Amino acid sequence: MASDGSRALEIRHRRESDTFHLAVWKNEGPLHESTRPLHKPDPEASGRAGYMVGVLREGLDGEAVVSLDVALRRTTPQAPLEAPLPAEGRPGRGRQRAMTLLGLLHLLWERAGLATWCPAFSGYRTPGVRLGRVSGCCRALRTRQQSLADLLCPVAQRHPGVACRLQVVADHLGPSRRLFLLGIVDRLEPPSARRDAMQVLQGQRGASYDLFTSVPKAEYARLLHSAPWAATLLGQEPAERAVPVVALLCVTADRIKDGEWAGLVAEKVIRGTFMVVSPAMIPVDSRHELTIGEALVEAERSFEKPLRFDADQDLVFPDFVLTDTAARDGYPMEVFGRTDEDYQTRRAEKADYYNGVFGSQGWWSWNAASDPTWPPFPATLERKKTMTPPPDLEEVHAALATLIRMEPDPATIETIAAYHAVMARRRTEEEAALAVLRRYVALLSDDPIALRERYYLIANDARYTDAGSTTVSVMTAALRRAFANVPHWQN
Repeated sequence: MASDGSRALEIRHRRESDTFHLAVWKNEGPLHESTRPLHKPDPEASGRAGYMVGVLREGLDGEAVVSLDVALRRTTPQAPLEAPLPAEGRPGRGRQRAMTLLGLLHLLWERAGLATWCPAFSGYRTPGVRLGRVSGCCRALRTRQQSLADLLCPVAQRHPGVACRLQVVADHLGPSRRLFLLGIVDRLEPPSARRDAMQVLQGQRGASYDLFTSVPKAEYARLLHSAPWAATLLGQEPAERAVPVVALLCVTADRIKDGEWAGLVAEKVIRGTFMVVSPAMIPVDSRHELTIGEALVEAERSFEKPLRFDADQDLVFPDFVLTDTAARDGYPMEVFGRTDEDYQTRRAEKADYYNGVFGSQGWWSWNAASDPTWPPFPATLERKKTMTPPPDLEEVHAALATLIRMEPDPATIETIAAYHAVMARRRTEEEAALAVLRRYVALLSDDPIALRERYYLIANDARYTDAGSTTVSVMTAALRRAFANVPHWQN
């Protein structure tokens, strides 16, 4: 047995690969420290608590099955959402019968680690890279006995392969299936008397792979009504927009048979959803939340953003949770942004809940509607700092270059003694290189998500990618050996 913080782990065997790995015990993921690689968000601390049993089924191996409210076969009629069932106990808990596209988008964001932030992420979380991260986590998600990775086409900036990927997926699924598009909205053009609305997902400005989708008038009206803040932002010019708007769209995709665009794929939105994110790609529900989220990033704080999924408004959970304070379960933060009578009643209900669960001094709040200045943030917990100076990226690159270097050719070495001397020197160099990488691991051992972020940055460095895919694969294998002391860092 091993342990993560104060919690025990179990050793699990995978039959298909005949390998062993460490894993958390069932339902104990939220009990691990949030900076640990085996931590999982607490379903009761976000909108996940609003789903009925069976809507989201997560296995012990990290895979999950979701029941969506959108039909993936064109021949299947789109079922209307049923009224929620009454629930006992905590208000708003366990009512939703299926997951909407907004819930799926929140699930993807959460599983990709984009609902958390720590100072080490600064400079690494770009929109294009993050959409790729979301796409990667789809391999562990299934719906209606099909992997979500086979259905999702991310539209990432600076990625001209988007059009090719879309055509391949559309051809693979055939004319009877629908697929998902995920991207940042560039603009949303209203419908006219002759045509539907037009939504453009952001590719490369000025290039030929921005993605245009048609939106029927009824779905266009529903989108504007369901996400008014996103609709307001999309009414601005892209250059004037302060924050990105992410869209997840369920579409039909058909090859164009005739005309100038013959052979390309035409997409029509069946259902969609919008989500506003901060420059750090943290989802936010209001301008006041955006203000606090950016202030926390500026103050170099670590925090989580509980996501609403499809929960009713009467389900209470905080806007942010600080994870760098002395509070073991996190320090809740609530932003109050309205002054109308109904909201005052709601505010009192929230205050009663937080006082009862966390104590009157155990949560932070800001009444943004009456005071433009927010209270000071709770103090951080001082952590012991390593005495060994951390390596810079040049040292890391040099260590990687040592590890991926080809073995010496024995034919060029004249004597056995010389060969042994060369191999001994090589082992010494390898140990020194591994020591550099282990120091790099130690620097981020309390923050494995940041370790993964920096790994992706290095893996895309031109000094390695120019040499070809074989060199990159060798480098990746070397990194995995060097980082073996961090459980599941590559996941």
